[in-house]
Amino acid sequence: MSSDGPSLAGASDPARPMVRAVETDDLDEIRQAFVRWDQRLEQLEGGPFRGGLRLVDLGGVQLLAVRSARVVRARGARPDGSCVFSTVTDRNAGSSWRGRTLGTGMVNVIAPDSEMDHRTCSNYQNVSIVVQIGLLEWTAAALIGVGLDRILCGDRALAIGSRDADELSQRLHTTLLALSTPPDGKGTEAKPLVNPDDLVVLLLDTLTAGRVVDPFRTTTGQRLAAVRKVEEYVRAFPDRRPGVLELCKLAGVSKRTLHYAFLEATGCTPKDFIKAIKLNAARRALRTIGPGAGHVEQVARRYGFHRPGNFASDFRRLFGELPSEFIRKP
Repeated sequence: MSSDGPSLAGASDPARPMVRAVETDDLDEIRQAFVRWDQRLEQLEGGPFRGGLRLVDLGGVQLLAVRSARVVRARGARPDGSCVFSTVTDRNAGSSWRGRTLGTGMVNVIAPDSEMDHRTCSNYQNVSIVVQIGLLEWTAAALIGVGLDRILCGDRALAIGSRDADELSQRLHTTLLALSTPPDGKGTEAKPLVNPDDLVVLLLDTLTAGRVVDPFRTTTGQRLAAVRKVEEYVRAFPDRRPGVLELCKLAGVSKRTLHYAFLEATGCTPKDFIKAIKLNAARRALRTIGPGAGHVEQVARRYGFHRPGNFASDFRRLFGELPSEFIRKP
């Protein structure tokens, strides 16, 4: 697997996402709030319109939630070079895409070359994620070691089950709200940091669970080499918290292969092994300091633990005592 992949950091700034939030009785206001979309919206059902749109644009990834009290038809184009994935739950079942009725437990896929032709149901609520095709292809290769065509074949509705569709919808919506709602109603406060890569990982993990088998076969030596690369990186940059895509790129293997390699070599998952390395290093650092306010927190941050409570819990789970208890020992 190639170690080169698209860098989303060059296309977006997760710390400063573009946000649109509209609550309106004018359908055209919703249409105008779509960022990088080119579409027409027409009301088909009688009665006063009421709806809303909440959209966060991270560059390579968009999250959006749409509500409409009336049946609306949407035609046109989504952002260029992107693929749209819309969860189908009981809040939007019965809507249709290009004449095909959508049922619960599906994820509707809009391919990059498709023209939109979507009809909503009444009291429609939908959550979607829009991903640049290059990022999607690279993430698929990094996660499961196969091309995107093994997962997606043009427009289609993927059946993933009602529970998985509901969970994916909820997790995407929760992230969308966190990014688009100012804490305490104050727009000047910083938005939470979200790595767009993690959203694509969540999407593909949901779509491919139990469906795609990693076709690559690696030797024991290759798997041990992958583990060593990750371990060397973590020891060299102890304050960093690498994501799964970064680890796959670093090791040159798929997510599945990396997981098996760590279980084989260490008996731990990559995440648990990395945490153990950091905790052991932090424990050695704590030996060199005396009791004092802030000392434990300083060491925790040095090894990538930015929440003191989580650090203390993880430390006690591994070593049987709290960091504060450890440094008070004679």
